[in-house]
Amino acid sequence: MNLAIITTLGVNAGDNFIYEGFKQVFPTEWLGSTFLIDKTQIPRSKAYQEWIDASDLVVICGSPILYHECYRMHWQKKLLDYCERRRKPMLLFAIGSNFPCSLDGTLRVPNADDGYREFAHRYHALAWRPISVRDPHARAFLERLGIPDVVSLPCPSLFARPLRENPDGDWIGFIWGETYWQAPMQADEVFELCRETEKRLRTHFHGKRFMWICHDDESYRRLCKRMKKGDVIYSNNYPDYFMHYNRCAVALSTKVHGAMLLTSMGIPSVLFQLDSRVTTLHAVEESAISLETSPEELARLCIEKWESRQDFRSRIADIKERSLTAYDVYLNPGHAQNTSTEKKH
Repeated sequence: MNLAIITTLGVNAGDNFIYEGFKQVFPTEWLGSTFLIDKTQIPRSKAYQEWIDASDLVVICGSPILYHECYRMHWQKKLLDYCERRRKPMLLFAIGSNFPCSLDGTLRVPNADDGYREFAHRYHALAWRPISVRDPHARAFLERLGIPDVVSLPCPSLFARPLRENPDGDWIGFIWGETYWQAPMQADEVFELCRETEKRLRTHFHGKRFMWICHDDESYRRLCKRMKKGDVIYSNNYPDYFMHYNRCAVALSTKVHGAMLLTSMGIPSVLFQLDSRVTTLHAVEESAISLETSPEELARLCIEKWESRQDFRSRIADIKERSLTAYDVYLNPGHAQNTSTEKKH
């Protein structure tokens, strides 16, 4: 089957990590042509319509589509209008929420009013499989809107890369990004918190290089004005990140999919609680850390994660194995049922 995948192109590396994982978990025998549609261009051009017409299935994968007044977003309105008009089925695969939170982690979730209800039910009417979500807040919100049979699945970015063979690395990573900022604390304040944590980590990790990894050009340019350019990395060729992340021993992250890419490799990290997107990590039995945490405690957590890296890697290996089964049951329920019957016999 031909797929039209709704993503972003050249904007945020995290979306590419999701796509890399999707390619690993979507049944290869079903794959025909793949058309990548940049959602940021949907309001500006009708070019996406040609790719949707040429596809059998429209896919939104690992993306937060539930947020404040999401039903007013032009790209979502235009996409829904066109798919309804062309009667194109959609796969809502591990979609997520992006609700802001306070410093203590309390979420501000919008009321489930008629605008959100109509929006969700339009997606549900086009759904090729039951809508699946990557975080518990997306599930709770959809259920409040009356969407039945919501399925919870890990974000496919869990499979962006295989587990790293060598459990060590020569970098201490700081995964940084100021775009799509929903945090209850200004980026400058979070930066200072990271820098103070870095000072404390340097007294423990002798001989390791401390590197700041940016997912977008804007964050990279800003960061280069505040610290040594040689300590900051950015690439518009997203496979480069696989090499960079592979060198990390442990990392402190403001980016959900930075943490997920590390997790896919079996590399531990500490993720800040910025908004509801961070609960994507619940599927891998991890949680985020409050921005009120002191630099001393953040450093202690990073060291603790690094010291227990072998246990973390083993746990992620088990979660990956279970997740592949869950994806199979979701995407190909007939096959999964037949396999289960064969095992019983």
